[in-house]
Amino acid sequence: MAAGQLRQRAAGMVAICALIAVVVVSYKPGSFGAQAFMSATVSALFIGAGLAVSATGLVVTYTTSGIFNFSHGAIGMLGAFSYWQLRFGWGLPAPLAFVLVVFVIAPLFGAGLEIVLMRRLTSAPLVAQLVVTVSLLFVMVAIAKQFWEFPNGEPQVPAFFGSSPGFKFFGVNVSWHYAITIVVAALLAVGLRLLLFKTRTGITMRAVVDNRSLAALTGARPQRSGMLAWALSCSLAALAGILLLPDTTLNKAILTLFVIKAFAAAILGRLRSLPLTFVGAILLGMAQSYSGTFLDLSGRWTNLHGALPSLFLLVMLLFLPQDRLETQQFAPSRRLFRIPTLREATIGMIAIAFFMLAMSYLLSDIAGLNKLTGVMTVAILAISLVPLTGWAGQVSLGQAFFVGVGCWAFTTGFARGGNLVGLIPAAIGAAIAGALVALPALRLRGLYLALATLAIASAATQIFYPQHGVMEASLSFNRPVIFGIDLANQRSFLMFCCFVFAIIGLALVALRRSRFGRRLVAMKNSPAACATLGVNLTVTKLIVFMISAAIAGVAGVMVALDHNGVQQSSEILNPINGLSTVLFAVIGGVGLIGGAFAGGFFSGMLDFIKLHLTVSPFAGLFKTLDTAGPGLAALNIIANPDGIAGAFSDGFGAKLPWRRHESKALDPQDIPSVSGAGHVRGFTAADLAAMDTFLGVPVPARLDLDEIEDRSALNATLSSGA
Repeated sequence: MAAGQLRQRAAGMVAICALIAVVVVSYKPGSFGAQAFMSATVSALFIGAGLAVSATGLVVTYTTSGIFNFSHGAIGMLGAFSYWQLRFGWGLPAPLAFVLVVFVIAPLFGAGLEIVLMRRLTSAPLVAQLVVTVSLLFVMVAIAKQFWEFPNGEPQVPAFFGSSPGFKFFGVNVSWHYAITIVVAALLAVGLRLLLFKTRTGITMRAVVDNRSLAALTGARPQRSGMLAWALSCSLAALAGILLLPDTTLNKAILTLFVIKAFAAAILGRLRSLPLTFVGAILLGMAQSYSGTFLDLSGRWTNLHGALPSLFLLVMLLFLPQDRLETQQFAPSRRLFRIPTLREATIGMIAIAFFMLAMSYLLSDIAGLNKLTGVMTVAILAISLVPLTGWAGQVSLGQAFFVGVGCWAFTTGFARGGNLVGLIPAAIGAAIAGALVALPALRLRGLYLALATLAIASAATQIFYPQHGVMEASLSFNRPVIFGIDLANQRSFLMFCCFVFAIIGLALVALRRSRFGRRLVAMKNSPAACATLGVNLTVTKLIVFMISAAIAGVAGVMVALDHNGVQQSSEILNPINGLSTVLFAVIGGVGLIGGAFAGGFFSGMLDFIKLHLTVSPFAGLFKTLDTAGPGLAALNIIANPDGIAGAFSDGFGAKLPWRRHESKALDPQDIPSVSGAGHVRGFTAADLAAMDTFLGVPVPARLDLDEIEDRSALNATLSSGA
């Protein structure tokens, strides 16, 4: 038996033993009975049916387009709000409101999404696909905030058929709303299976995602199939949102975050099997209903019930068969930028510091200084994704967890008294947490890795932070005095943040110019080739996770110092709000050190503009700018995947005196040819330094290309065998 299968079985046994232990310890004596069991089962079927409807929509889009839609829950939320508006805001009959939302508004919205955005993402990198759908989530939440505010509290939407008693089933009363939800979910599971596998339309939809061009050659219409798939998916999302309304309120966050449960249900079928997705939804519904009825989850495990979907998602991901290593693939739009020298990077960091200092005198009021400090704290957090996502290609959505660990570790010992030596345990603690996260996730790649890190961050919010001695309510500590400079002064603290960002940035530049840095980029471009050449992918991934986590831990401390503490409810610890870090990193340019600062500056400018618009006639129009702004800006990565920093490098950066020998950017088709004699034709040494990973000969490992000024010198050096 393979070692991977043994580890998988061992993990399964551990999970089963842990489940049995929780049930034994937490069981409520006398709670189990025939009536209680049937009542819990009906509730489980209702929860599972609602999950199944939402999860099948995810599966439809992923199966037919290859795009995992993080905004699926937000689409359902907008569908629910639209239903409320039509039925109660404008007084339409319930059946008419239902038909208009599910069969008209939602399908048109889905078709429009596919036309405007999704068809342009089919060949985009995974991080671009995820960020665009996450940005849609933020835009939709902003739309809901703009048009639906309830000063007297969120209204409760009555169930179908109002207060009708329903019918009895084995002595348990079942409402008509519950029965309709369960029947609809079962019919959808069967109907969609038949559609995708037994009809020409469904087979065409699945063929398009496998090979769009080949499907078109056989007479298929990929664009029409994509529109149909997204229209169907949005209808299912709206349907799920409406069906679940009676058991909740018109709460934007609850309805949007419901999608995490749908992730957990869909992952059982590897995002492809509709029957297994239905089974996963029912299992999760049973786990939630039975645990709430028969188990006493109190004390330190009070929030375990709410964390069940995240834990279920994580366990299912760990049990998935390991994917095959990917071979190298060059996207037509991929572009590579030159690695700066340490001298150039130092000049850049000094320029950033002077720029922020000048801005601090221009915006000298306390609100302006706070916004500028926020720019740098976001930049420090965004830079943690540069080595992990930008260079190594490992998409992590769980940076919020490492932020929390860093804050907790900082409070140990002398840190509460305001000693910056506490940054060391913060970085070490977060790095250890990064290793613990990476170890079970090492066998996961791409989308599965992103979902696993999100599940861990979500579970940590509900289980880890409330534990005694961690972050029961809040953590508070004072800013220290360093070398006679009191960081309680906001301008002094701003410059200290610039200093921390510069140190981290220079360390990352040195890392990128090292052999390990080249290994990271090579792993991103072709894991299979790296493994063939003897690169230990496990160790490489583990190290880069620890580096990224350590930086995120330090970023968490800087955020906490900025606010003189951190609470469980702080947005920086919320895994969904933590997704905004990924947005800002990609907006700025996730593969570039300067991209982290650009993303942070963009976030600060949004807050600054919103702050100053509160006293203008446009205050109502721009009240959601901090939510909608990142989302709308992130949509630009379709046209500009290199972000703000990439555009800056193409423009102003390429004109800097020390970069006069460079081309502004390189495309894959411009990779130089290497003749039998080893001569490189058509490119300068600076060009080769920018794309060292893609050369078929070990030139970067043997030569310091920055010391060679022109092509003739490089050719002479290669010819001499140096």
